Amino acid sequence: MSTLEPVPLAALDPRVRATLDRAVADGRLASTRFLQIVGYSSAQVRMISGQYERTSPSLLSSRLRELMRLRSAQLAGCAECQTARYEQSVTDSTAACLLAAADGELSEAERLVVKFVQKLHLDHDSIDGEFYRQLHCHYSTAEIVEVGLTAGSLLGMHRFIHTLDLLGMEPRALPYRPEEIDARRE
Repeated sequence: MSTLEPVPLAALDPRVRATLDRAVADGRLASTRFLQIVGYSSAQVRMISGQYERTSPSLLSSRLRELMRLRSAQLAGCAECQTARYEQSVTDSTAACLLAAADGELSEAERLVVKFVQKLHLDHDSIDGEFYRQLHCHYSTAEIVEVGLTAGSLLGMHRFIHTLDLLGMEPRALPYRPEEIDARRE
């Protein structure tokens, strides 16, 4: 049971609900639980669910973004995020390599980015000039900036998701109340 009671699917905008249904059906989303919680903010749920409908412009390959997302989910302990696969080239075997810190299925460039994600989660002070120079052997400065912003966004998102205890058994801290959707306290 999650900390916050999810917004019922029927209460979500029908377009958002259709997007989520398609994402679950094709495996890009493990479940709708997190986005049902995000549904308390209509603008945020539309923005996040929209990511499942289109490919955001990026300098990074979809495979690299998926490797980053999975490693971040592993480090944050987000079981639900670890089960979803947004990129077909990243298999369960690849994900297992990330978890075991095995390098078999990763290029040197991918290993460095995965290491960046890990350092950002566990010891951001260890990301120094030398590490950036190593990244620059494989990536442009613009790509490195995107790696950093993507990893930072993933870290925050996965930590937030973890606090929601989506798969937990504890009683809910906040029950669903329709009047709380898009509500603002003044």
